[in-house]
Amino acid sequence: MSKSLPPNPNLEYDKKQAKALLKAYHAGDAEALERVRSSHPRLENVPERSIPPGEFKLSDAQLVIAREYGFSSWPRLKHHIDIARAGLDKTFDQFASAVSRSDTDQARQLLEATPALAKRINDPVIGFDAPPLLVAAGCNNRELVDVLIWKAALNLKSPSGFLTQLKHRVTGTLQSCGLFVSSGHRFEKPCGRHQKRL
Repeated sequence: MSKSLPPNPNLEYDKKQAKALLKAYHAGDAEALERVRSSHPRLENVPERSIPPGEFKLSDAQLVIAREYGFSSWPRLKHHIDIARAGLDKTFDQFASAVSRSDTDQARQLLEATPALAKRINDPVIGFDAPPLLVAAGCNNRELVDVLIWKAALNLKSPSGFLTQLKHRVTGTLQSCGLFVSSGHRFEKPCGRHQKRL
């Protein structure tokens, strides 16, 4: 089943739809079973197969709802709705493209022109549901990583707390991508061609 999002999508409505699908699936509703068979990736190309009701969770129902709308995952659907409601869809597409191309200057310009983008550096939306921060790390672009982290920190009331929390969340990712973050690492504050330490 494929359907279009309404002009003013509402994630709360989709959450309720996912809960209703979960309940119907557990009750053995034929329509719910067919929706799951046709949209859940675990069941692609497997005729007459289903997920045992005890194994079908809310996250599975959310995935089915997202895929019915044409999104690969629930986080992508959520991101799309959040961005659309904030009026950032075209700007975010430019930002994601800049990050994907490792274009630090354009990413910086877009973040400066639209500070709300900084709240989206960890949204799983580029490539294989990768967040912009992970994409920048994967490109081994230390300058872009610093720009993303610094811009995100500026939008919070407690930037130092954010940086500490973020450092712990991304340490493994950055290390595996060749960007070393130790307990003594201090993120760089981008200032044009020169860098200042926080």
